[in-house]
Amino acid sequence: MTEELRNMLDLARKTIEKENSQYTDARPKQVELEKPPTTRYARYRYKLERGNTDNFNCDDILFFFYDLMKENHEGVNYFISNALREKKQIKIAIERYGAPKVLEMTEYLMTSDQTLLKIGTFSPAILSTKWGNTINVLTKEWIDTLNKPLEPTSKSSREWGEVKSDDYHVSIGEWGDE
Repeated sequence: MTEELRNMLDLARKTIEKENSQYTDARPKQVELEKPPTTRYARYRYKLERGNTDNFNCDDILFFFYDLMKENHEGVNYFISNALREKKQIKIAIERYGAPKVLEMTEYLMTSDQTLLKIGTFSPAILSTKWGNTINVLTKEWIDTLNKPLEPTSKSSREWGEVKSDDYHVSIGEWGDE
């Protein structure tokens, strides 16, 4: 009788395991979420790769400036000497223009052929000074020229007629012919 009882228990366990295996397959698998980056630079790269530039903060714009300087101007070394002071200045620029506009202005300063400021002699803090308004206007013009298709130059349609010498008489001052 104990053997029969054991066989029945084994059969019951197998049946229960079989039923449970059907249910476990039907359950949705747990999706592993990507862990957010831990360092400030890694968080900046994470935002930049996903195109989340609207949420850029002072750190992100400072790193953006540093990266653009490194990519576009190989001989120039940008050194963040006083990060707290520069972050404060960037914060003022973000409040004044907004983060996307500050990024555009930074791109203008680094990638265009502007002659306003010498590369390597300025920091992102320039955007919070009175120069910021000038840079903002020049950035708008630069973006407009990048987005504007080139138009072919047209020739003037003006045709000059011949001047008849009889009808054309010029007299200058007292010395004119009479």
